[in-house]
Amino acid sequence: MTDDENPSFTEEQIALGVRLVERIIIYWIETGLLDSSLPPEEFQSQFRELMNDFLRSDVPIRRTFDYTEDILGVAEPLGASFPELYIVLVATWVEHWVNGVIYIAVQRRGHDEQVAVELIRATTLDSKFGALWLILELPELDPNILRLVRLVAEHRNAFVHYKWRSYSSEDDSQKLLTTAVVEEASTLVNELRGLRSLLFLGEEPGQVIARLFDAEKRTDGES
Repeated sequence: MTDDENPSFTEEQIALGVRLVERIIIYWIETGLLDSSLPPEEFQSQFRELMNDFLRSDVPIRRTFDYTEDILGVAEPLGASFPELYIVLVATWVEHWVNGVIYIAVQRRGHDEQVAVELIRATTLDSKFGALWLILELPELDPNILRLVRLVAEHRNAFVHYKWRSYSSEDDSQKLLTTAVVEEASTLVNELRGLRSLLFLGEEPGQVIARLFDAEKRTDGES
């Protein structure tokens, strides 16, 4: 093959390809298709075999846009300027977060992803963090996290469903309450942000990739 026949990629395209492959690896580990406890060489062999099987299969490749982190990016500047909308967006992010956990947990138990989608659509936020969480045998959550989930959801619902309280211009209690809920919502985000990785990976995704694919680090560790 000549140089003209070789496909050329920009650095941006290569970086995008690397991120895509890393996300596939993490997803397959989360769903139990790959065993990250294997030694790096065995894991890489398992990954290549699984990827080859996938590429030879007739399974259609479908794109999914995950806006979970984008929601937080929009929300964070609003904490001071528009706290009510900040709470709405954090509550939306929390629901995306728990839906993602359920989506993975159902597949780890051997069910098709469509089963996960139907469960997510059919259950309330309380059920997702309650009965369904128990049925899927996920680790028990700190009671304070559950309290914060309810608090943020209640204030989101009050704003979205037009249940705004009236108060006099001299009464700062509503403003103080909203400010307190913003602080609680920020605490909830910090509590949940890294929890999914701990639930299914035991460590951060970047640490998993480095441990299984970074030859230099493995060499240093063995010397």
